[in-house]
Amino acid sequence: MSYEAIRANVATRVETAKTAWLDYALKVQFDNRDMVDLQSQVLPFVMMDLDFRAAEQADLNRNPRVQIYGTINIVACCKVGDGTSKVLKLVDHFIPYFELTGAITPIQTKAAAITPSRTFKGWYAQPLVIPFWSTRTSTLAG
Repeated sequence: MSYEAIRANVATRVETAKTAWLDYALKVQFDNRDMVDLQSQVLPFVMMDLDFRAAEQADLNRNPRVQIYGTINIVACCKVGDGTSKVLKLVDHFIPYFELTGAITPIQTKAAAITPSRTFKGWYAQPLVIPFWSTRTSTLAG
């Protein structure tokens, strides 16, 4: 397991979810690329990122297992005044691709939770947070 393997496999899942969205050509800002121009963007879009939050030693072996914890953060955005329905439809679309699954190797995900909405630069944003964990084996130097 590596941090890059987690990022790559989540990115693949993001592309799968994006492709399955049929209402319009969905823009997804993820992985510090495909940045959305907030001035010219008109349709709702999604911002995503990974947040590696913590790690802990899981046993006392010579090469101990390490539990890594983090979150997949999905933020559905629409223009302020367009109504919450647009962002909630996006949230509902992405949940099945990320929630309670072991299909995004090497991570396991937990239940998704909506967090408080916010506005920024004329956009209404509805965050969705999906906690995950992964296990790797540490190779101790020396």
